Amino acid sequence: LGDFEGMTSFMTRPLHWGGPEKTPLRMVHTYAEVRGARPLGNSGLHYGGELASAMAWVTEGQGSSLRFRFFVGEVNWGPGELDAELEAGKWAALDCDADILLDESEELSGQPLWTELAIAAGGSLLETARAYDLLDED
Repeated sequence: LGDFEGMTSFMTRPLHWGGPEKTPLRMVHTYAEVRGARPLGNSGLHYGGELASAMAWVTEGQGSSLRFRFFVGEVNWGPGELDAELEAGKWAALDCDADILLDESEELSGQPLWTELAIAAGGSLLETARAYDLLDED
């Protein structure tokens, strides 16, 4: 985000693609203290909030920029569409620790987040990833 003016608190954070529908900048983080942030179930993660509040939280030393993921774009579903796609096996719903979701070390390991999740989940998700040669299992 260092290429964006005024983003000094998050200048080392990457920007992720969330889907084909254009959106403003979105963020997922662990800080309920960010004004306007909404909890994502009982995961310990929060969605959105005011960017200025997030930057102040980090700049004042109360939070870490490493506990934020930033996205542009999203995927939208109509009523019942996502449930139908989950049932058809087009998507997989997983319970996952917030630390795994916020981990940005794939740049070092060469494994993207979904690969780590497929390996951790095992079963049919891992077999699907293997069937499409999506894993780096040398």
